Amino acid sequence: MKVRLKYKKLEDLPSKARQEILRKHGGYNLYYLEDREYTVYGMVFWDNNPMYYICEDNDENYPTPNPADFFEIVDDRFSKYWKLYMRLSEDGLAYPKFVFSEWRDDDLFYEKLLDGDPEMEEIFLKYKKLMDEEFMDR
Repeated sequence: MKVRLKYKKLEDLPSKARQEILRKHGGYNLYYLEDREYTVYGMVFWDNNPMYYICEDNDENYPTPNPADFFEIVDDRFSKYWKLYMRLSEDGLAYPKFVFSEWRDDDLFYEKLLDGDPEMEEIFLKYKKLMDEEFMDR
């Protein structure tokens, strides 16, 4: 899946309702992102809000979650490496995510990746390369 940054400021989103929903979840402004295409390395839903995991720079060792509202989809194919994972919270809410199998199978994968765990970095970089190649034709 590939996306292109469309909006950098919450106030630029066309839906006022979406602005309010995202504001409740911490606001969001994506000034730091460039207006270009990004490969999506995973997708999660937080309280019904889709978030794309992208790398801000091509040489980063980890992706960051960003609200889908700020992007337009330029290639809607899901990665062949993505697996569906569904976590249910204690209050019965479902938190689905589409990520590669090692991420799906380890609830702490992303936290370990952010902490600089070399094994998690190696796994992520392997899939990053594979997904970059998978969507290179776009």
